[in-house]
Amino acid sequence: MAQLDAVATLRRVPFFAVLREEELKSLAAHCGVRHVAKDEFLFAEGEPCEGLLVVQAGAIKLFKMAENGREQVLVIERAGSTVAELPLFDGGTFPATAAAVEGLAHPLHDQPG
Repeated sequence: MAQLDAVATLRRVPFFAVLREEELKSLAAHCGVRHVAKDEFLFAEGEPCEGLLVVQAGAIKLFKMAENGREQVLVIERAGSTVAELPLFDGGTFPATAAAVEGLAHPLHDQPG
């Protein structure tokens, strides 16, 4: 599977779109690509946040599980969307669980370190 262009992906995110090309390239140098299959979990509610996720392609659903086992979908994020902004900025844990709903979700994420 071909890797998508990290700079082009970041440019699609509204709060990165204002950055100059050099700044986008610098930011992209700190990113990695993770390929996920349909129904694969990216993170679970309560886990520590390891970075901002940017959806390159496909779709990711954020959901919570009720005590009776029913899934409540909060939102489906598609290409150009970010996931995990809140815990990134407040230092908390993921408030919901995320899983790929299409087999071509490629969350681009900032590598820790």
